[in-house]
Amino acid sequence: MALSGNSLFFGEMGRMLSQRQKTSVLVVDDDPGMTETLADIFAMKGFDVRTAASGEDAIALAGERKIHFVLMDIKMPGMNGVQTMHALKKIQPQATVILMTGYAMDDLIDEGLRTGACCVHRKPLDLDALLADVEKMTGDTPGPLSL
Repeated sequence: MALSGNSLFFGEMGRMLSQRQKTSVLVVDDDPGMTETLADIFAMKGFDVRTAASGEDAIALAGERKIHFVLMDIKMPGMNGVQTMHALKKIQPQATVILMTGYAMDDLIDEGLRTGACCVHRKPLDLDALLADVEKMTGDTPGPLSL
């Protein structure tokens, strides 16, 4: 009987992960360490994660698959995060964009918030706060980050 109980637990957990995997996250940052870290964290939380190192790469990915959430750095070479958000929203208007920045770029932050970003997180990131924002938007609350 104990095995049956464990199977039920894993069955429920599997369903929860399966539902979460339907939620896709695109991480866009020119810093490979940041991109990899965020991708690993969101994958551990059960999200379907894709990454892009530039705005141009993000737009190409947006043309290939549905994206629910975008975590996007504002300051990147080529297209900045706000320009990328505008182009991405033309392809996938339903995508929720969270901007990230380590710089004082008030004009771009204001423009991003006025034109479609749901929020801005400053670097260094408070990962629990970032996850909490995404989880509020998905209606899911699996708890704090534990690595």
